[in-house]
Amino acid sequence: MIWAKEAIVLAHYVVAGIARTSDPAQLEKLLMGCAELDAQRLTIITKASATAAHEDSPLRFAHATGSTFGGRGGTDGTGVPGIGGRSPTLSSLVAGGHVPHYLQGVAIPRDAAENYDIAVDEGRSVVTFKATPEEAANAESALRGCGLVNVRTFKPPPVTAKS
Repeated sequence: MIWAKEAIVLAHYVVAGIARTSDPAQLEKLLMGCAELDAQRLTIITKASATAAHEDSPLRFAHATGSTFGGRGGTDGTGVPGIGGRSPTLSSLVAGGHVPHYLQGVAIPRDAAENYDIAVDEGRSVVTFKATPEEAANAESALRGCGLVNVRTFKPPPVTAKS
């Protein structure tokens, strides 16, 4: 009998924060002017429709349309608003009812992502940066220094890969 070896595969940390705008020119000025971060690892999530300014920007934009960004499902619940959780979600308590889960494809736990989802729904944007464990703290400080709010680092759970 051959036993499969298990290896721990570590994913990147996700550093996320809220920018008070979704305007590409303002975000370029904000992020390219103050953060010494690799722009190729930045992603700006917005529900604004893609424009030529977005396409021409050195920043990468992910346009959340409909109810989600990305293609991966959540990690818990039934998918039916108001059913399946242990307690009400923040978005279910917000005036106006349910807020779509715009960050569904981002490695941020659903309960933590709700504040970011609300920001996107209100026309702001969420800036994410894929960081190594060693650079996460500096990336978090850099994004705060750029004026982003609610900046947090999310460590993904280790994924066990069988070989």
